[in-house]
Amino acid sequence: MAIAATMGAMAFQKGLGCVHSLSHALGGINPRLHHGTLNAIFMPAVLAFNRAAPTSIAEDKFTRIAAAMGLGSSDAVEAAITDMTRAIGLPTRLSGIGRNARPV
Repeated sequence: MAIAATMGAMAFQKGLGCVHSLSHALGGINPRLHHGTLNAIFMPAVLAFNRAAPTSIAEDKFTRIAAAMGLGSSDAVEAAITDMTRAIGLPTRLSGIGRNARPV
C-alpha cells in the first residue's frame, strides 16, 4: 500500500501545472488551507502569466477557453474567472482567506 500510495502521489503531481503546484505547496505548509480555494485564487494570476508566453500556442488556448466560457474575447478570461470566484463567495486573494486558516 505504501508503494502504491507513493506511485499515485508521484503520478498525481506530474503535469498538473502551476495552479496546482502553488496550491499543493501552500497547502503543504498549512493544511487548513483548502486546495480548491487556493486553486481559485491562483488561477487568474497563472493565466495572466501564461498569456505573456511568446507563442501563438498560448493565444490559441485562450481563444478556446473564451469560446468554451461563452466570452466574446480571449482578453476577458482572467476577469471572468475572478468574477466567477467572487460570485460563488470565494476569496480572490490570499489575504481574503482569513485568520481561521492560520496554523495553531
